[in-house]
This record gives sequence, C-alpha cells and structure tokens, in this order.
Amino acid sequence: MAIYGTNNRELGELIDLASEMNAILLVPELQRPYVWAPDQVQRLVDSLLRGWPFGTLLLWQLDRTRQGETPMPSRTFWRSVSRVQDVAGDGFGPAAAPAKFEMVLDGQQRLQSLVLAFATQDGGLVLPDREWKASLTGVLPHGGGNAKKHWTRGQLHLDLTAFDREITPEDNLKPFPDYLELFVWARPATAQAINAVPTRRAGYEEPLPLVQKHPGRFILGCRLWSIARHPQANDPTWVQASVQGLLEEHEVSVEKRGRFATALVQLIQLRLAPATRQRVDYLYIHTQSNSGIADTGTYHEAIVNIFTRLNSAGRALTRSEITFSWIKVEWDRLEAADKLHGTGAAESIEKLRATLNEVEPKLELQSDGLVKMLSNVWSTFEREQGRPLADRDLLDGQTVIHLARWLHANWLVLSSSLERTSRTLANEDVRFGLHYRSENALTLVAAACFALEHWASQPVQDRAKVSHEIAASNSRWLVRERLAKWLALSQWAEEWAKSTDETLSTYANRLNSWWGKQAQSNDYEGVLNSMKGELESWIAALKDKAVQHIEGLAVDDARAVGRYRLPLAVWHGLEQNRQKWSEFTLQHSTKAQFTYEVDHVVAQKMWETMVAGQADITENSRSELLETLNSLGNCILLKKTFNIGKSARPLDDWLSSDLKSLAGFDSSRWKDAFAIVPVMSQPRAQDLKAIQDAIARRRLVIVHDLVEWIQDTAARKPAHLADAMDAAIAD
Repeated sequence: MAIYGTNNRELGELIDLASEMNAILLVPELQRPYVWAPDQVQRLVDSLLRGWPFGTLLLWQLDRTRQGETPMPSRTFWRSVSRVQDVAGDGFGPAAAPAKFEMVLDGQQRLQSLVLAFATQDGGLVLPDREWKASLTGVLPHGGGNAKKHWTRGQLHLDLTAFDREITPEDNLKPFPDYLELFVWARPATAQAINAVPTRRAGYEEPLPLVQKHPGRFILGCRLWSIARHPQANDPTWVQASVQGLLEEHEVSVEKRGRFATALVQLIQLRLAPATRQRVDYLYIHTQSNSGIADTGTYHEAIVNIFTRLNSAGRALTRSEITFSWIKVEWDRLEAADKLHGTGAAESIEKLRATLNEVEPKLELQSDGLVKMLSNVWSTFEREQGRPLADRDLLDGQTVIHLARWLHANWLVLSSSLERTSRTLANEDVRFGLHYRSENALTLVAAACFALEHWASQPVQDRAKVSHEIAASNSRWLVRERLAKWLALSQWAEEWAKSTDETLSTYANRLNSWWGKQAQSNDYEGVLNSMKGELESWIAALKDKAVQHIEGLAVDDARAVGRYRLPLAVWHGLEQNRQKWSEFTLQHSTKAQFTYEVDHVVAQKMWETMVAGQADITENSRSELLETLNSLGNCILLKKTFNIGKSARPLDDWLSSDLKSLAGFDSSRWKDAFAIVPVMSQPRAQDLKAIQDAIARRRLVIVHDLVEWIQDTAARKPAHLADAMDAAIAD
C-alpha cells in the first residue's frame, strides 16, 4: 500500500474543520509564523470570487488511539494573528489535539488567510501601523518614535460604498466587479482594536477606517460567508431574507437596502457560495497502520523527508525546525511548573542566538542552526556513541522530549559555556570564515569546553565541589591552547572537505567515549588532564596532513591568494611583535572602509610590466616569473583601505606618501616584522632574479615557522630578520 492517497473536500468544509471549537484540522507547531500580508489575503479572496482554483493541499492523517503519542507537536489555526509584542494571538478550540485529526503540511498560509477573512467575528490581524500602510498602499511611511509603536487590529469587510459602484442601474451586480476594492480591511469597534499607549498625536493618519465611524458602510466578511455556507444558500428567498436582516442590522438606510439587496444576493449566490463549494484536491499521508509500513522508524523517516522537502513561507523547512517544535512544547511545559529560567524556549534560544551573532557577526547563526548545534551537543553526551539525531528520531517523542528536558535542566551552564567559548575564540582572533567555516566545527569546540563545566555542575556522591569559575577558566584555556590550533589544522588537513556532518559524528563519538570514562570520576585534575590529552590526540592525528598542506600551498591566480589568509593569520600570531604590527590599519583616506585581506607585496601590474620588458628570457622562465607573483612569499595579510596588488606602485610608495599619519607607526620596523626586505618593498630598480629569490626566501621563512608551530618544535627566534631567513633556509 502507498504511504499516501488522494481525495478532495469542499473549501467551506476545510475552513469549518480548521475553525470549529473541536477543530480536527491542525498545524504543526513549528516556529514558522503566519507571514502573509493583508494585501495577499485580499488577492486570495479576489481569486476565489473570480472562480479561480484555491490550489492543492498536503495533509497527514493521525490517530492517537493507535499510535499513542502524537508524533509531532501541533496547534489549532489562529482566530487572531498578532505581529506586535504586547498582543497575543488566539487559536481555536482546546490546546490538546483530539484522538483523530489531520495536520496541514502544505497550504497552511492559504487556509489561515481564509480563516482570518471568513471564519472569525472577534479575531483578525493585528499589525504595526507601518505594516498596514506598507501593504495596502505599497509605500513604507516615514516617521519614527511613537509612530513606529502604534498598532491596529483589522478584519476583512465588504465595503458597501465601493459595492455601490459595482451595481448597475437595474440594481444588478456588474459581471466583473473589482473584488480588491470591495473586500477591504477595517478596524472593528472592539476593546483591543488599537493600542492606547503611546497616544496618537492630533491628525495621526490611521491605516484603517473605523467601522463605528461609518455606520451602514462595512459588513464583516464572515457574516456573508456564513450565509453562503448555509444549507439554504441555494434558496433565493431565504438568502434575500438573510440579506435584508443583515443590512438592517448594519444600519443601512431603507433607501439603499432595496438597491443593495438584489446585488448582495447575487454576490452570495453567484460568487461566494460557489467558492465555499469549490472542491479542493489534496494528498493525504496515511496513518502508519494504513500505510503498509510496519517499522515505526521507517515510517517516521519517510514523514520527515516529505515534510522537509515542502516549501513553507517561501523556503524549505529544516529538520532542526521539527526538533525545535518539540523543544518549545516540552520546555514551556516544564517552565510553567518550575519557573527555572523565567523564559520560554523560543525566547531563551533567541537570546543566545543574538549574543553569539553579536560576538561573531560573520557567523550569521539562524535559529534552526543553533537548535542543530544544541541538539548535537546533547547527542554527544547523552546518546550512544554520540550519534546525532536521525530523521527517524525526529518523530519519536520520547527521544526529542529527552533532549528538551536535558536542555531545560542544563541551560544555564550550557548557554553560558557557549557564550564564553565564542568570546574566547573572538578574543584570540579566531574567526568564522577564516579559522573555521562550519557551524559543526564550532559545535565541537563548544562541546569540548562544555564537557568540563558540565562535569563540574553534576551532583555526584563523594565528589569535591569544583567552582564554576575554575571550570570556566580551564575551558578558556582549552580554547587558547588546544582548540584554536585544532581548528586551523582541521582546515589544512581537509577534515571538513568531506561531509561536515560525518566529521562531526567522528569527533562527537570520541568525546562521547571520553565522557563515558570521566563522567563518574571524582578527580577533577585527572578529568582536566584527560581532556587535554584527548585534544592533543586530535591535533596529533592532523599534523602530517597539515604539514603537507602548508609545504605544498601555492596558487597560480591572483584572485585565489585568499587561500593564504589562514596561514598568514596564524603566522602573524606566532610572534608578539609581528602580531602588534598587524593590528595597524593602514589608511590613505579617512573616509574609505578598510578591509582585512591578503594583498601582494610586489604589485601585480608592476611585476607583469617588469616581466614583459625582459626580451631575452625563455617562455618557461617568463611563466615561472609570473607564478612567483602569487607565491605565499609575496603575500601579506593587511588591514587597509587600499589595494597594493592591483596597482603599479611599490610598497614603499604606499607607506611613505599616502598613509594617514598613525601614532607609533614605523615603516622600517613594520617591514622587518613581516620579513619584507628592501628588494621587495622597492623593486623598480632591482634585478628580477634578486626579487624572485627574496620572495622564495620569505616563503621559506613563513613555511618554516608554520611547520614548527604545527609540530610543536619552535625554538627561540633570531633577533634579526636576515638571521631568521638564513635559519629558515638552512633548516
């Protein structure tokens, strides 16, 4: 039997199933909010009234009486959607899912739009006024201060003033009315229709008309829908009586009732009623018992793959969002009982995400990325062999609820450890995009640091208490003395060239094995030394490949010299003097934005011109000379507002004439720190062979220093540059 089937229902029935008090059409509880703008809702209504198709849906049939726990947290559709901080949204029906129900996996935005438009008398859409105006006028209004804080609740209404223009002299509805003009958003006369504080200034332009200020003009859309949905909607007499009562209720003048009544009956019977009866095709995923898949894990795996390949609010859902839905539900249940953190899961995780991005802006960590990181840290310590969550685990409530409970119980230590790790990396100038390019690499660094603090926070009998400050201090030491180096070597050894998830699993397994041996130990010094040894073994396993990478590192295109960025950054940090000079930002303009990038010492255009002027050399020699240009020995990592490589000027010209005055800057000492000899900084009058030899010698110095650092064999550096270069070449 196939895992899915096909069927169809009337659109009106679908809206009923989503909006009844005992709603059985539910939505997966993911963090994706309802995102449609007011004008999008109007366009959807316009399409339906024109007889255009609603589109297909994907539903998932669930039966808790056969499957036990619901395999994914769910919620009802919203009666009221709010995008302002001080007004909560409101759903239909009870919080608990019924025994048998269906979840909307694709089509939620469209269904929710029609629920807001036609299925609620006291709900609607609550938006900041700026959003209302931007959506309905296409222009984002200017203004700040309190103007940005105002919000308004809107509901979809039929505007009888516009409706009057769509009626013929014979009181009939025109064949092709402009439904975008007819169905508009207006502000209801309810207690929470606008915010009272801050007060609106005199003359403030409201985004929506107020219904009570225009008696006889606006009829709530859901009132018309309910008539169109009624079993007697095909009876003109019944509809006529219902319309007359509606017009009288809305204080429409007797004179206009006769004109509006006939056209309104036509709108309901010829446009709205057919829309409610439109058959909507949908695919539905069977319950496991009807799917023909006996193994629960295999069934869950199929569901997750279907779910994550759908498009939600403009982009594909991720596995981490499924995980997050479980975390939010269970965390918030626990928090309601013990008030341990004072915040829900979404707020706690968002606060940590914002902090990590503030510390390392280039990380650009999203919520689902952080959830994945947190779940992988949990897996490292709590799952057999440190296995990360697989697809089949995401719908196993017991597994993911365990994750949620662990996060809630360990959040204070875990979140502070993650923040501390990130800040220590930043303080050591170990940056995302340079020293590491994968969130998984950061996850492993965080997990290794958290291990010590996690150990210290566990209440184990007969264990001497280790202060949080001591554990935190030692985790910072691990970053500085072990993990920063491991990050660089893992890049050079191409650990991340394969699947980053595979690399993560390998190291997580090693940390998991380490934790299994140390978790119950009562000897903190032994645990700390064991972790140092574990990380030393990580580094040792990468040394040979890292050395091969550095010794063979070369590029043949000036656009690829960025590959030298990490080696040069590490080389800068090997000597305090060189690190000090690398902190200077070289400016020739106070207005220009500086960049931190690899540049050439001998300018590209100058070198190419010099090579082109050599008439007596072979083509092979010419090619070899051009390759020298992009050697590691001719490159430098600078903070600067200019580009040496693209110019035809020597380095000394930049340093002497165009540099903005920098307090304490000495160009001779600066060049000496970076092993730049005069033949490279002022190459115009020099012999090409001499320049080539100088670049080769400088490359040997850099490679020699890096290899010594990799192999932990660095000796005291000679005091003078020439001696340092000779020593490197001799080695």
